[in-house]
Amino acid sequence: ALRALELPSIPTIIDPWLPTASVTLVFGPPSAGKSLWMMSVAHALAGGNALFGAYACAKSRVLIVQADMPVNMVQERLQASNIDSDNILLWLTENRQIDVLSAHRTHAAEVAAIREFAPQVVFVDTLRKTHGGDENDAAIPDRVYAAWRSLIPGATFIFLHHSRKVSTNPNLNADTV
Repeated sequence: ALRALELPSIPTIIDPWLPTASVTLVFGPPSAGKSLWMMSVAHALAGGNALFGAYACAKSRVLIVQADMPVNMVQERLQASNIDSDNILLWLTENRQIDVLSAHRTHAAEVAAIREFAPQVVFVDTLRKTHGGDENDAAIPDRVYAAWRSLIPGATFIFLHHSRKVSTNPNLNADTV
């Protein structure tokens, strides 16, 4: 019976695989290229260009929340990617860490500017650096995703995430890296 129903199609931001108002998690080891991939996708979305020459992108206002990289490195990557668009807003948190669970209070000016910009797509690099919750607590993901959705309702979210960085020094505990 379900196969016979005529249901409306789901609108996409990147056709055919990224639905609007969705949550996507991009996971990989540190230094795998997640941030560079994000810049490529953001560039395609901001311009409404085909991603990698193959996937149609809806022209979108894009917010990049960069919480895992020094500002000078973000600048180098932006210069290398030739992103120059009024459709991209950066929220660099290097000098003022964000906890999305309390951002409406602690970052009120930034949240107001973001809401005025009204992004359709939000990249968060990295998920781990935008909340103070215990990542081993099963309730934290729902709380964090809900907090992001309440800050920017209706947006499509793409979270970049990686496992803890592992030290190559056998004398150091992984938590100290």
